[in-house]
Amino acid sequence: MYCFLVQRYVEQADVLRVLETYFRLAAELGVGPLVDVPHIEAYPYWYITANEGDFALMLTVDTSAVHEEALACFLARTLQTKVVISDDSSNPYTWVLMDERGAAQPLWEKPVDREDFFFEVDERYRHLLAPCPPTQPIEGK
Repeated sequence: MYCFLVQRYVEQADVLRVLETYFRLAAELGVGPLVDVPHIEAYPYWYITANEGDFALMLTVDTSAVHEEALACFLARTLQTKVVISDDSSNPYTWVLMDERGAAQPLWEKPVDREDFFFEVDERYRHLLAPCPPTQPIEGK
């Protein structure tokens, strides 16, 4: 399952069109399964969560048939928006920012005290300001 932070708001119909195109091209190139994506119940399963801040949407795509970075690059270029993805490292505070041309750059997460689903980047696009996970009180103290 892949999660993509998408900078600008995109209609569900546009997301569907882009995913359908990507998976059809991937199948033709032999790097993914040939699938029809006529509606949300189809494979691959996907959904959108609304965010606040600099990234309007979180797009979740449930598939392992393709490479996350290749799909993120396609999304960024086709939708003409920035996309943030995991960098697949063991460090939970490092990410990859894909720009509208599909160029990738590292992005470091800085946890801040914010509400869930509120993501911002600094003016240089170097740091992702993301909600801190809630802290659990230690029992007995």
